Amino acid sequence: MKAQLEAIRKGALEAISATQAAADLEALRVKYLGKKGELTAVLKQMGKLAAEERPVIGQLANEVRAALETAIESQSRILEQAALEAKLTQEAVDVTIPGKPIEVGHKHPMYTALDEFKEIFINMGFEIMDGPEIEQESYNFTKLNTPADHPGTGCLHRPPAPHESGSAADQGHFCRSGVSGSRRPGSGAGKLQLHPAEY
Repeated sequence: MKAQLEAIRKGALEAISATQAAADLEALRVKYLGKKGELTAVLKQMGKLAAEERPVIGQLANEVRAALETAIESQSRILEQAALEAKLTQEAVDVTIPGKPIEVGHKHPMYTALDEFKEIFINMGFEIMDGPEIEQESYNFTKLNTPADHPGTGCLHRPPAPHESGSAADQGHFCRSGVSGSRRPGSGAGKLQLHPAEY
């Protein structure tokens, strides 16, 4: 039986060290250390030994089991490290490779045309004016001499809050009254007003 145990240790250690896959290593563990493994089969014959031989064979069997378990654990770590290195090599990214070019969009033709129109008027001496979406009623209608019963005042009014008198900015003139009130007569060639909604 001692010879059997030594043969199992030698054959198992050689087989374990030669494994290249985790599945093969697991198969060897089952072959030698499983419930129906070779080492287990030898240990089942311990009852047939003489009383004085049992301690010696039992100690040897424990040494063989410990040696195989240590070898399997060590080989498992080796295979895991090899698998990790292979994965890293396969997934490695060469940072020196030029990146993919980023495609950027372009200005909408409508805005291109609008910019050209504005440039033309600016070259003629006009100025681009801007104003708020909500304007005081005096700038929106009163200072433009808009009659109170004018149809434009009805469709663009919103109910004013108790503390204010305002309305939605009209379609083309609300900046003009504000600018006229802050400029000297004759200053500037003209005022080209573009409503924010047109941008």
